[in-house]
Amino acid sequence: MMKRLQVLADMVPSGLVTADIGTDHAWLPVLLVKQHKAEKVYACDIRKGPLHQAAANIVTNHMKKEITLVLSNGFANVPQDAQCAVIAGMGVHTIISILDADADRTAQFAILITEANDDPIAMRQWIAAKGYRITDERVVSENRHDYTAIAFVPAKTEVHYSQSDLVLGPILSQHPDEEYTAYLKRRTHKLHHILSLRKDESADTKKLQVEASIIDAFLQDTNNKQQKAGA
Repeated sequence: MMKRLQVLADMVPSGLVTADIGTDHAWLPVLLVKQHKAEKVYACDIRKGPLHQAAANIVTNHMKKEITLVLSNGFANVPQDAQCAVIAGMGVHTIISILDADADRTAQFAILITEANDDPIAMRQWIAAKGYRITDERVVSENRHDYTAIAFVPAKTEVHYSQSDLVLGPILSQHPDEEYTAYLKRRTHKLHHILSLRKDESADTKKLQVEASIIDAFLQDTNNKQQKAGA
């Protein structure tokens, strides 16, 4: 979990009042304060149980002045001075439901960071459809699970993302590192396995076929470039 949390902490801009939505034990708020990324953090959760656990962690780390607990369903009770929101460790549909529940409040943040444990394509599609611009992306693999963290901001001008951008990530695909390439290989292997079991021509099957073909072409192109560079 520490690796995943560090990726999120690295993506949070320094000095912004940050709200961690679904904070659980408040590990991220504690990390942000400890690493001097934020002097004020809201640890938010919809349930009292996690907030009790978060309170204990905050006291242990002597951060009661810097971290404030907030009982909140999504953004409902998040104070207005929060400039950055982080929603991590959830399924993409849960994340999107939180963002959609109060669209006006969502748009007020200077930056939003999501880290879904599934379907980054759906997350990027939502970002594009709602008029945001992706500014950073990271892939992190932990405990045999893949997470895609995406940072985005309100777009000042219209942004167009191609199908390849939505599948591969407009930032990730520009600088493919070993972890990202390994993730794509795992993803395309899974896709081809699923498609080998399907005999239908449904819209969902065609969507998976498009995703697989885009990833396969990207991996082949990346491999060709690496071979030329090493020649």
